[in-house]
Amino acid sequence: MKTKIAILTIWIILFTNGCSTLIGGKTQTINITSKEKKEVEIDGRKYTTPAQVIVRRSSDDKLIRVQNCDKNVTIKSSVRPLFFGNIIFGGVIGSTTDATNDAMWEYDDKINVDCQ
Repeated sequence: MKTKIAILTIWIILFTNGCSTLIGGKTQTINITSKEKKEVEIDGRKYTTPAQVIVRRSSDDKLIRVQNCDKNVTIKSSVRPLFFGNIIFGGVIGSTTDATNDAMWEYDDKINVDCQ
């Protein structure tokens, strides 16, 4: 009986979560750099470069506003390659999980915001 419960528990853990959700989660760290210190704003929060910013994954692009220069940087959202492996190996349940909680999306993780 204990073996059946253990197998069932492992099966539930593996097949009710998407691969992207398990490995990367719903958030991502983006490194924002510049040659000189710059004040930047992303998702309504302000940072000073260099900064490590944690953002929620989404299908929407992110906009970085650079203070004291006329520059905005758009970070494009794209589908993580891991998501396609999940479709092949995890099937409908895993890929649906990743799609509904936005874990299937990613952004470039290194962004430079120099005002040139």
